[in-house]
Amino acid sequence: QSLPSQHTKESFSDALILFQALADNAPALIWMAGPDKLCNFFNKRWLQFTGRALEQEIGEGWMNNIHPEDKQEYLRVYSESFGARKEFSIQLKNSQIISGCPIQCRLF
Repeated sequence: QSLPSQHTKESFSDALILFQALADNAPALIWMAGPDKLCNFFNKRWLQFTGRALEQEIGEGWMNNIHPEDKQEYLRVYSESFGARKEFSIQLKNSQIISGCPIQCRLF
């Protein structure tokens, strides 16, 4: 396999910068997870909403926003939906930051 050309690397870098600018200015909480189901991106609105730093949210850190009584059900729904590549919605009852807010997720 050949290595990507410098032009391809620059185009990819430009696309990442554009994505981050769009995500950070969207009127929504946006996060992304890799194939390992671990979160690797949160937009500024998410970080403002939770009051936490990106370093605190990355990986499984964002789960600290979910009340322990809600975690098992959330992880069940998240894992099933992630594996099936389906959107999901769940109502969290006890979580401190997102109490009573339905979480709706769409895969792109």
